[in-house]
This record gives sequence, structure tokens and C-alpha cells, in this order.
Amino acid sequence: MRKMNQGYHEIKEHGKREFPFNIYPCSIPVDFTHVALHWHEEMEIIAVKKGNGRITVDTVSYPVSEGDILAVFPGQLHAISCGRGERMEYENIIFRISMLMGDNGDGCTVHFLSPLQEGQAKKPVLIQKGQPDYEVLGNVIRELDKFSQQKGNGYQLAVKGQLFLFLYYAYGRGIL
Repeated sequence: MRKMNQGYHEIKEHGKREFPFNIYPCSIPVDFTHVALHWHEEMEIIAVKKGNGRITVDTVSYPVSEGDILAVFPGQLHAISCGRGERMEYENIIFRISMLMGDNGDGCTVHFLSPLQEGQAKKPVLIQKGQPDYEVLGNVIRELDKFSQQKGNGYQLAVKGQLFLFLYYAYGRGIL
């Protein structure tokens, strides 16, 4: 894990201990004026539903608009805001990478998940309309929403499957 300023460390528990995953619908400025600079040990996928805003990750500011998806990895400082007179509806999909990990000998854990959990991602992943894999990643977000709302028997398996799919495409964009 990156060495981060503890003053910015968010320690809120997302989801439940046995399934550390949650989706939060949010709106700026309706719910709050902005999301202050912070970091946490979870991965966060921010999916913009309506409007425009700005997501800052490790001092780089990314303008975002409806349909954009930005993945923030564990340990990355980030903040969310809108310009004066703007509003943005989005959802935060927050989960612990450890929920996807196998035992110590598991190849996916060793080569892909542990490096993410340890803060080795170089930069966030921004997915916008017209980019390769935009449609499939947008579908991943829709499927996560659907499974999380329905919460059918075994929905956790479907959620994990979609998160693995998301990470597969993120790795294709060179996150390490």
C-alpha cells in the first residue's frame, strides 16, 4: 500500500465484513457540495449518470460527463466536485479487492489482485464513449446495479463475476 497521509484516510466500512461491496447513488450539489480529498483501501468505480463534474486523482484532474466511468484504485488520493452552477449524478461502486482473492498460490491473486491491493496501480482508468470496450464496461456497471438491486440467491457470485470482468478490461488498459 502506498504511504499516504493518514489525515486523508477514509475508514468507513463499505458493505458487510463477509461481503465488502456497496453501491452508493450520489448527487452534487444535492447530497453534498463536493467530496473532499481522501483515500481508502477499497477500489472505487465512479459511474457518471447525469451532468458534468471533475474527479481529481493523485493531483490529476479529469473532467467527466454523463456515461463516463472512472476507476480509482486502493491508496489513490481522490476528490469529486462540480463547477459553479453544475450538477452531477453518479454512483460509487466500492469494494475491497480482498473479496476477489484466492489463497496464496492462486495465480490471479499473485499476478493481478495483490499488486492492486498493495497500491501498485500507476493511474486511474477513465472510460469514455467511443473508446474501446466502452460498451462492455458500461454493461458491467448496469449488471452490477441489477444484481445489487435484486439481491437474488447467490447474487454475490454474479457481482464478483462482473468485478473480475471489469478488472480484466482495466488490465488491458495497462494499469500496472
